[in-house]
Amino acid sequence: MTLSLVSALAVRADTISSNLSNATAGTEAASGNTWLTASFGTGSSSSSLSNITLLLSNPVTGSAEVDLYSNSLLQPGSLIGTLTSPGSYSTSLSDTTFSSNGLTLSANSTYWIVLKALSGEFDWAWTADNSGTGVGFQGTWGVSTDAGSTWYTYAVYPTQFSVTTTAAAAIPEPGTGWLAIGGLLIGALMLCKRQRTQGES
Repeated sequence: MTLSLVSALAVRADTISSNLSNATAGTEAASGNTWLTASFGTGSSSSSLSNITLLLSNPVTGSAEVDLYSNSLLQPGSLIGTLTSPGSYSTSLSDTTFSSNGLTLSANSTYWIVLKALSGEFDWAWTADNSGTGVGFQGTWGVSTDAGSTWYTYAVYPTQFSVTTTAAAAIPEPGTGWLAIGGLLIGALMLCKRQRTQGES
C-alpha cells in the first residue's frame, strides 16, 4: 500500500504538445503509400512517451499505425518505435489514442509522428489556427506520397494531436530521507528532555 502510493507520487504526466481544442477546418487522408506526419519537441529534461492522441476518422474501414521518428533536416529521420493502436476506430472525427510502451524522449529534441494506413483510409483533422499549448508544440506537419521516401513539410494549417509524457518527479534520496527523520526524532527527544527537566525544577 505504502509502496504503491510512493510510486504514484513519483510519476508526473505532462501534455507537452496539443492543439486538439482548436476548431477543425478540414482533413488530410492517409492511405496506401500516402503517409502523414507532424512534429513536436521536448523540454529541458528527458521523459517517457505515454501516448499520442490524433483527431482521426476512419471512413474506409482498415487499420492504422503510428510510429515515432527522429528528426532529420526538418522531416522524419529514423524509426524509433511503433505505438500500440487502439482496438477500434470511429467513422467520424474523434480523439484516437495510440499508447507507448515507454519510448524514451531526449531533452530539447524534435520528434515526428508518422501516420500510416496499413489498410483502408484514415483522415487526420487539421486546423487553420496555428497556435497550440505545451512546451513541445511546433505546428509543423507534412505528407509523403511515396511511403516516406520524400517528405513535404509545412508550418501552417497543422494537423491536430496531443502528446502526453511521464517523468519521474523529484523525490528525496533514501539517505536524505533517513537523515531528515533522524533529525526530527533527535529534536523531539531534546524537547521532551527539556520539558521533563523544567517539570522537575
